[in-house]
Amino acid sequence: MKRIASLLAEEYPGSANMLAAYLQRAVTVEQIGYCERIGESAVQYAERLLLSKLPSPGKAKYVANKLVYEYKDHSFVIDLDEARQLLGNERVIDNSAELDFAESVYEKLDLVSTILNFFRSKSLQIVGALDDAWVFDQRKE
Repeated sequence: MKRIASLLAEEYPGSANMLAAYLQRAVTVEQIGYCERIGESAVQYAERLLLSKLPSPGKAKYVANKLVYEYKDHSFVIDLDEARQLLGNERVIDNSAELDFAESVYEKLDLVSTILNFFRSKSLQIVGALDDAWVFDQRKE
């Protein structure tokens, strides 16, 4: 909202009252507060998870804020180098039996999803455990 307001104010100086009237009708104070709390809650959760993994509370807070507020899209890929910068070399492991196993499982599930999509116009999505897998009909989405 700040970005939109500042852009409008710069390009159309008389638009402030119009924007304020629109926002008053379209957005509630509760919605604004809720959106702000979501970000704060995500930072707190990330910080708690990172506290036992990083050398200091300050580093955990820095990484949590960076992950929540500086990556604007969940599909943004953090590569190996960036992960090492954020978490440290000792925390980012790129060659292990566990990683090899996880990659193998991912490849097989990705193959199943590709086959479902090609032959049945469906997609496979798994969040959490395998028994939480969902198959979606691509034609209805």
